[in-house]
Amino acid sequence: MSKDKRILLVCPSSPRTHAGGTVNMVMQIAKNLDKNFADISIMTTGKRPMKERFKNISLEEYPTIGSAINYFLSPSLIKSVHRKKADIIHCFGFNNLITLFLMMCKPRSSRLIVTPASAGSSSVFRKILLKLHTWIFKFFAGRIDAMIFLSKFEKELFLNKLGIRPRSESIIPIGVDIENINKTKINKKYEIVSVGRLVRNKGFFRLLKLFKKITEIDAKIRLKIIGRGKEGEKLKKRAKKLGISNKVNFIDKIPLDQRKRFFREIKESTAFVFLSRYESQGAVISEAVAAGLPVFIFSNSAQSEFIEKGWAIKLDEKESVDSMAQKICNALKRKRIYKNNITPPSIKDSVKLHRNLYISILH
Repeated sequence: MSKDKRILLVCPSSPRTHAGGTVNMVMQIAKNLDKNFADISIMTTGKRPMKERFKNISLEEYPTIGSAINYFLSPSLIKSVHRKKADIIHCFGFNNLITLFLMMCKPRSSRLIVTPASAGSSSVFRKILLKLHTWIFKFFAGRIDAMIFLSKFEKELFLNKLGIRPRSESIIPIGVDIENINKTKINKKYEIVSVGRLVRNKGFFRLLKLFKKITEIDAKIRLKIIGRGKEGEKLKKRAKKLGISNKVNFIDKIPLDQRKRFFREIKESTAFVFLSRYESQGAVISEAVAAGLPVFIFSNSAQSEFIEKGWAIKLDEKESVDSMAQKICNALKRKRIYKNNITPPSIKDSVKLHRNLYISILH
């Protein structure tokens, strides 16, 4: 491929204002693909849309109709994609109307790639329309030239759910910035860290209950929760009600342009505990593994793959709080670095796999 080839990365949420896993992957591809490889642009939505160079990447934001948290309906973005006559249109996200509309009105000269990037929670509006949305997606799935999944679990989930067989299918996880994690200098703190959106399915209320039990075994341990979400204030009140608010530190979500700070917050901790009910890949779990922390997670969704590879310690969702607390405290006493000879895929690994796929579907 060459600079005269055009690739559009279409992502519902803007990397200028969001820091989720899908946005992280889009930025990884845009920043790390060789600039002579192709002309790459990110096309997305925003509350105050703008077109600019963001971290030396072409970023175009377009307005949405209705609430952006519902279905990301943006006719102006769809029209702009058509005008650009791209060689490759790479859409991220299953449950949004941008991906669906680009499948329905795919430009004839373009190759279409879809990374569905499933999520465990959704708005009420999305849930109401999910069956219809799934049927339409399945009907137009023949127009997809390639699908990329974040994990083996996600691949099986979508292909079984949709009953389709794409012309090309790949598993490419979000890459881990292993180089910068290794470079990060820290002073170890005796604390547990957990990271994620502060919503019900991420398990933070249960984590607070578990942490209270841990403090009864080890009074010196502290807990750090990094993230933002609608349950934030309720979680702080719950910590106060449990009598542990003086031992719990809530840190607001850390944006993508402060990754070094984020890695420091992870790496300086003693253990990573994550009680999520669902993860399509669990990028932050990969980062905790790469940082050498003992990682405690449930064996559900894509999280089970970390346990199968020996990267994480299994917690059972039906396990008692007492049992989980004892298991975590026993691991903390061992004070060893949890390193595996095989680490999660790096950013370079992930970008190389995307590059190879882009080349293959144009030939």
